[in-house]
Amino acid sequence: MFPLSSSTPAGADSWSLPRIRPTLSQQQQISLSQEWSKAFNLWLESHTSLNTQRSYRKSWQLFLSFTLKKPWQISKSDIASWVSDLRNQDLSPETINLRLAALSSFYTYVTQTYTHLSPEGVEQPLYHYNPVKAVPRPRINPYGKARCLTIDQARLFLHSIPRWTLQGKRDYAIFLAYLATGRRNSEIRLLCWGDFEPQESGLVFYRWRGKGSQRQDYCPPPVWSAILDFLKTSDRLESVSPSDFIFVPLNNNARHLPNVQGSNTSQSPLSSQMVCKLLNKYLRRAGIDPTLITVHSLRHTATLLRKEAGDDLHAISSFLGHSNLSITQIYLHKIENRQDASWLKVESLLGL
Repeated sequence: MFPLSSSTPAGADSWSLPRIRPTLSQQQQISLSQEWSKAFNLWLESHTSLNTQRSYRKSWQLFLSFTLKKPWQISKSDIASWVSDLRNQDLSPETINLRLAALSSFYTYVTQTYTHLSPEGVEQPLYHYNPVKAVPRPRINPYGKARCLTIDQARLFLHSIPRWTLQGKRDYAIFLAYLATGRRNSEIRLLCWGDFEPQESGLVFYRWRGKGSQRQDYCPPPVWSAILDFLKTSDRLESVSPSDFIFVPLNNNARHLPNVQGSNTSQSPLSSQMVCKLLNKYLRRAGIDPTLITVHSLRHTATLLRKEAGDDLHAISSFLGHSNLSITQIYLHKIENRQDASWLKVESLLGL
């Protein structure tokens, strides 16, 4: 059911607001509302991420509360007015664009994917255009706030994790994986045992999924060893099945060795919030300000580690999974905060 509130006519669903237009009967209004609600639910379900579903639903709630209109009554001026209102709330361009993305995604769905039968029995899209596309979005720099750990900080961070406890073994494995592979939060957090493929040669590869695609990459040996150590210590190594998540929650009785029998083997992965909470805990232990570093900062850190190790632009672009080199160049420039070496020479020549 679409997230609209308030007073709806008896028998209507939650899309229903006051009368659509005088020419439509009450029953026609209800029928149209039900059709759009069905489309909305199918569209939401097409996104496998629960976080995405919550974010998109919230954006639509906020938008419809602002316009007090139904989705099929929305014009580009309504979108523009909402963007102006969001700017007046001092929301960042990134936040505004995320909310617009929720609107645009649904309109794309009802204009290109979802169809229904017209009164004449002809199959056709539910709607005819996407009003969001007609409104310019705030410009953002995707890497403008990129931060990362220095090499020394990354070392201190890993050393702050107590590897003699069961939780420490799990946390060391997951954070080492972030730093060694450069993968995003969910791309590591949601790894299952069946995603790993050990080879006869001793090499191990793993499959990861993110941003609508999947890829297989080499798993660094220290990461694989840390994962095996965690699974062995938690008595899961011999019984783990391909669909089991690697990084799962632990109950309070399972935090210290040798008392590992209380480990929670329920197959729900660590939540994104829990990974962030753990990250902040170990950053504080390492003497690093946790307000400056996020889980995504570990991806930036992994990039700099690869560059420090001597990888060229092509190798780093492949490592990150970027679609082209220009993205990688912008990425590196922002997280390195590089100075313009030529300008430094000009400055010297001018005696500035």
